[in-house]
Amino acid sequence: MIRRRVPVELPFSGDPSTRFLPGVIALMVFLTALALAGTMLLERAVADWRQSLTTRVTVEVPPGPKLDERLAAAEAMLRATPGLLQVRLLTEDEVAELLRPWLGDAAQRLDLPLPRLIDATLVAGGGLDLAGLRRRLEAASPGAAIDDHRDWLSGLVVLARGLEWLSVAVIVLVGASAMAAIVFVVRSGLAIHRGVVEFLHLIGAQDGYIGRQFERQILRLGLRGAGLGLAGVVIVAAPVAFLAQALEGPGVRAPGLEAWHLAVIGLVPLAAVLAAGVTARLTVRRALARLP
Repeated sequence: MIRRRVPVELPFSGDPSTRFLPGVIALMVFLTALALAGTMLLERAVADWRQSLTTRVTVEVPPGPKLDERLAAAEAMLRATPGLLQVRLLTEDEVAELLRPWLGDAAQRLDLPLPRLIDATLVAGGGLDLAGLRRRLEAASPGAAIDDHRDWLSGLVVLARGLEWLSVAVIVLVGASAMAAIVFVVRSGLAIHRGVVEFLHLIGAQDGYIGRQFERQILRLGLRGAGLGLAGVVIVAAPVAFLAQALEGPGVRAPGLEAWHLAVIGLVPLAAVLAAGVTARLTVRRALARLP
């Protein structure tokens, strides 16, 4: 007589506890991807700003008597200084444009006594003596000042690092919450189907067979939720990329994500599904080991 094995499937998908799991996974993928993208975007922006600003200094010649003479003397002194790759005098319109974010179009209409600015690019690794340059500049053009952007850049780096750690905390908390939800769903499913599980044990089913059914169900729900979360990320990505263009300024390009950044973000749904499967497997095995 031929015996045919007929698998017994647990009606796990109909459990009330599983209805919210795709939403939890979707929210996990969505928030994790956004936090990761924000962290990468911020990291690249800081790197770009550091590269741009640490190789440049700005010389400010305040308005006042003999402005043209003091401006010409400062420019001539800078051009004669070794270690400066390029020296460029900003026009009055360019200076007014720098004030536009604070004064708007009134920067050009108010006829304010604005200082004149000279943008100087340093030779990379040249080791320019800024203290000595300040003394020579003061002697050539009294009242002129040098801004090497270090104070502004250091504050920006501290802010960026704080936001990065905040993003990491968000990712950890969201991931922990999603894993806790999976543990709850698996344990609830085992409690609901305890009778069926005990019957399967009586007819010879191994824990691995029972556990694989729970794992498959969790993986299906995880794939559904990961797809929804990824769709949400795609919908939000375009506005975020547009808003990032607002960070562009004079001498500083707007930050953006490279191909490998997008590849890493694309792995978030896969990582979420794998983490859900591993969590379900460990939870089922521990729970089944405690059953009589």
